[in-house]
Amino acid sequence: MVRSSSTIKLNIGLIHIGSCPLHLIHNSFKIGIDSTTNWSIEEFLNNLAFWFSRSPSRREDYLKVAKYISNDIGKFIRRFIITRWLDAGPIMERIIKQWTNLNEYFIKFIPINQLDIGEATRLGLNNLSNEENKQFFSDIRNIYSSITKELTRTLPLNNDLLRHLKCLHPMMRHSETSHISIMNIARSFPQMIVPDEIDRITAEWYLYQNENIPNEWYEKTNEYHAIDYYWKNIFTLKTNTGTDKFIALPKLIKCVLALSHGNADVERGFSENAFLLTDDRSLLSDASINGLRATRDGVKFFGNGKPHEVPITKALLDSVRGAHSRYCIDLEKRQQELLTNKNLVNEEKQNDFFIEKQNDLYDEQKCLHKNLTNIQKMIDEGTERLTSAISSKDFKEIETSLLLIEGGNEKLAMTTTHIVCNSSKLNQLKKKQKK
Repeated sequence: MVRSSSTIKLNIGLIHIGSCPLHLIHNSFKIGIDSTTNWSIEEFLNNLAFWFSRSPSRREDYLKVAKYISNDIGKFIRRFIITRWLDAGPIMERIIKQWTNLNEYFIKFIPINQLDIGEATRLGLNNLSNEENKQFFSDIRNIYSSITKELTRTLPLNNDLLRHLKCLHPMMRHSETSHISIMNIARSFPQMIVPDEIDRITAEWYLYQNENIPNEWYEKTNEYHAIDYYWKNIFTLKTNTGTDKFIALPKLIKCVLALSHGNADVERGFSENAFLLTDDRSLLSDASINGLRATRDGVKFFGNGKPHEVPITKALLDSVRGAHSRYCIDLEKRQQELLTNKNLVNEEKQNDFFIEKQNDLYDEQKCLHKNLTNIQKMIDEGTERLTSAISSKDFKEIETSLLLIEGGNEKLAMTTTHIVCNSSKLNQLKKKQKK
């Protein structure tokens, strides 16, 4: 019996591709360096960054020294973050390029009595001996060995889905097992791919294998194009009639390329929000934050992060000219929404008041009917006692019975009046609710 796609999707969970690999790789490099050497890289980078941080005078002195030695000052030293050990490489490369400037600044420019660099550091400034060279390369080998062990221990190397994803690489197109891999990938996405589409994906994969694809789609001069660039060109292929050659395969490939490779994008978004929300901008609305983020992303995309390189097009100029009018329209919409929400809140409060008032009237009505029953019992009791007293000619009992009946009739009239008044109030309240 064939199950429908809606039935199949009921018991589907999240696709497991392992934890964030970026954290694992950063931590593996930290473990590899800390567990096998005593280089104190982290301490050195932090001390260097701390020396220049929040001290404009020190930065200015260093730039003067660097400019005196060479016109090529280069980029300033970046701060090292302990959770990003892969960034230590570019930071140290920048330090090595400026090593001459740093030596001149710390050894000659700063007075000796103001700086205690330690005897070990002074010895390290001399050229390394042969034994030290051997020890250095031995440490390097131990570092790589520790990193490899940690990566093999923590990375999801046994994940079947990740192993099958290699068939998407252009060089794996003619692999004998690629059609099996693409079928397994399709089965791993039951949220998006129904069983009927798997056969079509397999057929389209055979078409893809036999397609004549130019090398320029995936090769640059010295490197490869990004994988999405390659598949974007694949999806533009047409049949002889001008229709798209691939229908189901693009859907699957886009699902695969949408898988997150780590938490970096999300965490970067938090960092950018924290950068935008300074102490004097803590009351920005969500719309304002989204606008600032959109502007920042636009500058990054169209101008490589440089505002002056963003192309000034007619559409951009028209958008700037219409910014105030759009702001006024948006402001009017917000005011209308606020007014509508205020009216809704008032209506809810009024309805709550009506409901509460109605419940009070119902409770009062119930109490009045209960009193009415008790009064009727009192009148009936007085009538019985009066009948019995007349039969026995007990004039004292007759007087007591008459008082009991008279008091009951007074209470009955009063209670009946209250019930009529209560019913009238309920009817008026219901009419107001209908309005």
